[in-house]
Amino acid sequence: MDSHNGTHAFCAKIAIALTFALVAALVHVPGRAAAQAQPVNPGQQVVIVQQPAPGYSPYTPVSPEPQRRERGPNVGLIVTGSVMLGVGWIVNGFVGIFAGSSIDGVDDERWDAFRYSSWVPIAGPWIQLAVKPTAFDSDDWGTWLIFDGLLQAAGTALLIAGIATSGGDEEPAFSILPSAGPHHAGLSVAGRF
Repeated sequence: MDSHNGTHAFCAKIAIALTFALVAALVHVPGRAAAQAQPVNPGQQVVIVQQPAPGYSPYTPVSPEPQRRERGPNVGLIVTGSVMLGVGWIVNGFVGIFAGSSIDGVDDERWDAFRYSSWVPIAGPWIQLAVKPTAFDSDDWGTWLIFDGLLQAAGTALLIAGIATSGGDEEPAFSILPSAGPHHAGLSVAGRF
């Protein structure tokens, strides 16, 4: 029983000590210490002025006039468009080589026009859809060709837009951004018209 009362007494002493330490820390605020150190006469006004932080200047420096850059093509759109067009074209060319091939390596001659047109940029996927010897829904070629055709068309549009618009100091007239979510994917266009 005595150890229980001793523990309570010890905790009470620690709580009192922490309270005094907290009060002492709150009373010793750096701007009040100087004012409390000097005696104040009745009728005398005390003004406490805090010093500004080191390196602070109340004067705003005048920035020089921004230099004008020469306007040229928008490199960001050109690079993005070139990559989209190039990747779509090269992947379609290499994937199209294996169209109509069987496991034993024998090629079906009906697929020759399909294979050769896979190396045509931009219009190649659409030509392949027209010359494909099987029905649209009989294999996955139709879905791939539509995706690749849209990828190459978007790349071409970005490439042309990059050449036509300027990459100067002003905001671009329009932007094409990818848009993706849990149930959708596509491109969104925003800008000033």
